[in-house]
Amino acid sequence: MSPQNNNKIEPKLLEEAADWHARVNSDQAITEDWLSLTAWLEKTPDHAKAYDAVENIAFDAELLPASKFSENIFDDISTNTNINEPAPTVHPGFFAKTQHLAFNKTAGFFILLGFLIAGMMYAPNLTGPETSEFMPQYYVAGNKSNQVTLADGSIVNLNVNSEITALLTEKERRITMTKGEAIFDVSKDPARPFIITVADTDIRVVGTVFNVLKEQTGLSVTVSEGIVEVMPSSRETNNVSNRQFPNKILNAGQQFQLKNEDNRPIVRNIEAENILAWRKGQLIYEEADLQQVMSDLGRYLNKPVDVAASLSSLSFSGVLLTDDIEASFLVLESSLPIKVSSSNTLIAVNPQ
Repeated sequence: MSPQNNNKIEPKLLEEAADWHARVNSDQAITEDWLSLTAWLEKTPDHAKAYDAVENIAFDAELLPASKFSENIFDDISTNTNINEPAPTVHPGFFAKTQHLAFNKTAGFFILLGFLIAGMMYAPNLTGPETSEFMPQYYVAGNKSNQVTLADGSIVNLNVNSEITALLTEKERRITMTKGEAIFDVSKDPARPFIITVADTDIRVVGTVFNVLKEQTGLSVTVSEGIVEVMPSSRETNNVSNRQFPNKILNAGQQFQLKNEDNRPIVRNIEAENILAWRKGQLIYEEADLQQVMSDLGRYLNKPVDVAASLSSLSFSGVLLTDDIEASFLVLESSLPIKVSSSNTLIAVNPQ
């Protein structure tokens, strides 16, 4: 009796995965392409495995994605490979050697993919043991910002007084943000969506750079690169009412804002790099409400802010430095008719 192979991936799926890989990695890729890929990946676990396999082989070989593949290569592997014989082992050195062969990159990708298919079809151990769950990791930034690298290579810059928990599994990468602000530089892995849950809202990405800010008054998401989808959370959370609002697709240079107890999010165009400038020690504002500016500064001192109601119409444009908040208070006082007083427990802003 022939041995069973639970890790077999059909050649047809690998062909489809290769086509998707070429489509979303081309210069002509648009938002709809990524959304269509996500839908294809979610149809069955085999779709995600096939895409992951194709992406890994293309990355390791440093070859361009191919949009069309010769049917003969799949036929040859299916008919000429003995299931009882060990599958060929593809060593890292093989990829380096193929780059010096006298054929174009597309042909090289054919051969590498052929070895991959043989391994996936006839060598269960080639993919390694399947793990359905990993231990969650907790990351925090106190009175200083902190940069962390997740197991998948994604980089997270945590602003002061921020907390996240990361749980990376074979099917998804799940981040729970309990408070604060963070910039996420997400490694591309369409087979494992990167999902950030903030209270009752999910932020879903494939590979991109964006900023998430969770305040007492609500949530904002600002995209610097790539595409982000923001939607009501599918997870049940304690003491949080699940709001319903239309899913929003954000492209680079757009910001999503949703206030607490409101089901009407606002999406606007914005200079994203200004929002992300805090990781360089700068807070850049253009006609920003005084309340927002003071809330940002209060977060760096971990103190609540009380702005007098008569100052609600004031706005500020300029650059403040995060390494000297007291100096930032002086800049505001010289620009606006206000007086800032900071005690051990409160920052008060009153008219001069």
